[in-house]
Amino acid sequence: MSSTGTKAVLLRATEKKLILDEEQKAIYTGIVDPQWNVFAISNGGYTLGILLNCAQNFVVRRIGKQQKDLLSCSTSYFAGVSAKVPFTVEVRLLKKGKSTSIVETDMLQKTAEDGGMLLCVRASAIFTDFASLRSDSLLKQVSILPNDFSAPVPPLISDPTDRSSEHPWWEKQKIPTVVEDKAAQDQAFQKDGLLAVQSMYFPEEHVDEVDMGSYNITALALYSDTSGDFNRMMPKRLHKLTNNFRGFWFATVRLSIEMAQPLPTLPLQKAVTRGKTRFLNEGRWCFEIEIWTHPTDADRLNLPKGTDSILLAVCKQQALSMSASVNKKTASKL
Repeated sequence: MSSTGTKAVLLRATEKKLILDEEQKAIYTGIVDPQWNVFAISNGGYTLGILLNCAQNFVVRRIGKQQKDLLSCSTSYFAGVSAKVPFTVEVRLLKKGKSTSIVETDMLQKTAEDGGMLLCVRASAIFTDFASLRSDSLLKQVSILPNDFSAPVPPLISDPTDRSSEHPWWEKQKIPTVVEDKAAQDQAFQKDGLLAVQSMYFPEEHVDEVDMGSYNITALALYSDTSGDFNRMMPKRLHKLTNNFRGFWFATVRLSIEMAQPLPTLPLQKAVTRGKTRFLNEGRWCFEIEIWTHPTDADRLNLPKGTDSILLAVCKQQALSMSASVNKKTASKL
């Protein structure tokens, strides 16, 4: 709980209740908040935020806080999640390891037709301990196999504590901080896609330390999905063909997140995102989104001098361009 006696807005949005707690499995229930819906279909990042909250809660309770850090996740969307309808989330432990563990989560809702449970969203997630992955003092790199020098050690990103001139990683990871990079957009319009750079904000409010992990994992999921105006990011030639995409919406089919850094220990209420879209085939689009820390948080994050932001995660989303007429009901299947 926050100091004001009420939970922060992102925590309230993903409120859930644990109703079954076993060694290998847990079940949570809750109500979908219509505030986070697009038309009548819940925002893809919002439902992912619920799933990651449940998964992280399970990992912390059953494995321990040492593996609370999200390393990666992959999510598939099978059916629309209805607003104001209870959901059930099932979390299953697939692998418990010393440095990484894998869980699978399902979101289900009752169908109006027969009252049966419909699988709406499924996510698999890997949780780890970023501190131990950076414990390799020789290589000073994140390693999936910490301190095992006889095995291949794939570096993910240079250790932020490494200030050596031989590895000036921060010089390569600066990012424009304007809301929109007009030059990049004009150049991208000549190609088959559009690059959009945005500053994003959530309400500035107090978040207690005990709630920080849940708050930030929700913010991460929402940033991964809401960072681009898909209509605006489409190539000009398609705007002409579709009358500026009026009456179109983009249903998320798959969404993945790969972490480059552990989530910060301060509220992730601001971020900078870079989004680029590509047309694949048959109305299917791929959106690649980078999530960076906001430059105004540089001092709070103790970043090296001259570094305004660092890369937190890389997200990929596949979506279908569909007519909004498909989704006139309050509950709809994709």
